[in-house]
Amino acid sequence: QAMRPPTLRAQEHLHATVLEHSLDAFVMMDADGRITEWNHQAEVMFGWPREEALGRTIESTIVPPALREAHRKGLSAFLATGDGPVIRRRSVLNGLRRDGEEFPVELMIVPIRISGRWLFSGFLRDISKQIETEEQLRHQQKLDAIGQLTGGVAHDFNNLLTVIIGNLDLLITRHGGPAEDLAKPALQAAERGASLGHVAEG
Repeated sequence: QAMRPPTLRAQEHLHATVLEHSLDAFVMMDADGRITEWNHQAEVMFGWPREEALGRTIESTIVPPALREAHRKGLSAFLATGDGPVIRRRSVLNGLRRDGEEFPVELMIVPIRISGRWLFSGFLRDISKQIETEEQLRHQQKLDAIGQLTGGVAHDFNNLLTVIIGNLDLLITRHGGPAEDLAKPALQAAERGASLGHVAEG
């Protein structure tokens, strides 16, 4: 027996439940820039309870001051042309928490036209931890590269000192006397350099 399709009310309830439990913040605004939907993750991410966020302008709630002019221009451009710089594509920019802290978010905005009016569904993800992890990885890779470079230089340095030490030994053995008096301090310095080079290489 075929299952009966869910009623419109059941579908709306299902969609609302999915959005409420989403790991991304879900924010909807109207063409005037006012917030019409605000899920639990938006509360957690931005610090505004749903009942306080609804009806506020998106600009004064989660858009940092430095981006507000671009936000206004982008909204006006979309309403005039049907396209904008952050519409239907993933973007990374800063969001604003209630306490004034700015943080990086990945943003996806989907416009929907209902009864002749535009609504904008925004899906936002806090990527500050991801960026921090990537920066730590880049730093570790730099340290590894420096370590490899240092090890290579130390290896070449040791090879040069081996030649110098060998020649000084030969000079002392064959000539002695005044040559030995001059060569011994140089030999000691070369051997000291070799020991330091081995430490760096190891």
